[in-house]
Amino acid sequence: MLAWSSHADGSLDFVNQQWRDYTGLSTEESHGPGWKAAVHPDDLPGLLQQWETQPELDHAGEHEVRLRRSDGVGRRAARCREAHT
Repeated sequence: MLAWSSHADGSLDFVNQQWRDYTGLSTEESHGPGWKAAVHPDDLPGLLQQWETQPELDHAGEHEVRLRRSDGVGRRAARCREAHT
């Protein structure tokens, strides 16, 4: 299972080995804004918009995106859950 966690600003602070294997991104490449390279370009704007507006809502949110495989060809659906703090 791919796993990652992020700060409220959307920058990643953790990725597991499955994330690194699937995306081909190292831990260092994935941290900060580098993780965006793994998200399908058509899905990224909606994910970023939801991330920006989520703190204004009073409940957790979910967003499904396609992730780029390390060879750049494959796509994998991933559900992103955002907890309300």
